[in-house]
Amino acid sequence: MIKQISVYDFDGTVVDSSHRYRTQIDANGVEKIDLQYWIDNEHKTLDDTLLPLAARFKEELANPEIFVIVATARIWCELSEKMAVRDGVKAQHIIARKDRNDQRGGAALKITGLKRLLNLKQFKNVKEIHIFEDNQNYFNDLVDAFNGIGHFYPSNQGH
Repeated sequence: MIKQISVYDFDGTVVDSSHRYRTQIDANGVEKIDLQYWIDNEHKTLDDTLLPLAARFKEELANPEIFVIVATARIWCELSEKMAVRDGVKAQHIIARKDRNDQRGGAALKITGLKRLLNLKQFKNVKEIHIFEDNQNYFNDLVDAFNGIGHFYPSNQGH
């Protein structure tokens, strides 16, 4: 029986994809991800490496009482899938953008996907929802939305 759900952001928490990541300052002076640079470097996904939190991710994945979810703002492309399988960080469920037309904010994307999933009857006995995130705003929104137990992992990718 599933007693816990662990929701992991991917980039900057489980994997280091900083080699294909950079930021830029927008018109309002806010530092944000340079999305075009990210898109242009998507072909380097197989060069992503695991971060220390991946060890906990793998331990929880092996525990039948924990359901492990990746909730990421990235598009979960073929290369993402291949890298996750290769490195043993393929979650039981993935919430991600389907394509570039999905322009929702990252927190909204994750919250909508999680709410849909948590309505399923196999999750009725869940006692705890753990949230692992490197973006402070997403972290706050997710913890609040699900009364979750938060684990904040600041990274250079948490924009």
